[in-house]
Amino acid sequence: MLAGHSFGGLYVLTYAARFPDEVAGMVLVDSTAPARAPGTASSGGGGSDDIVSRVSALASASARLGLGRLYGQFGVGDLPPRFRDEVRANVATASNLRSTIAE
Repeated sequence: MLAGHSFGGLYVLTYAARFPDEVAGMVLVDSTAPARAPGTASSGGGGSDDIVSRVSALASASARLGLGRLYGQFGVGDLPPRFRDEVRANVATASNLRSTIAE
């Protein structure tokens, strides 16, 4: 039995599509709707997967050039200064931007 809330619903749907014999049922609570059916292959014709790959590569390259620091200035909220600096340093890395876009 699988349960997925919000973005976790996509993980549940993907797991169920890949391992149908392992899943007895699913509960999706306010789940994000999939762009396409889980477990299906991309058509290869420049679909959303191709666009995501290109955006990911562009963001990763821009982070290596230092543009990720601009992105890191936003979204730290009211964190204490020490943690704010750690979040900014992590967010500005190419690998973090790439994984955020991929997710």
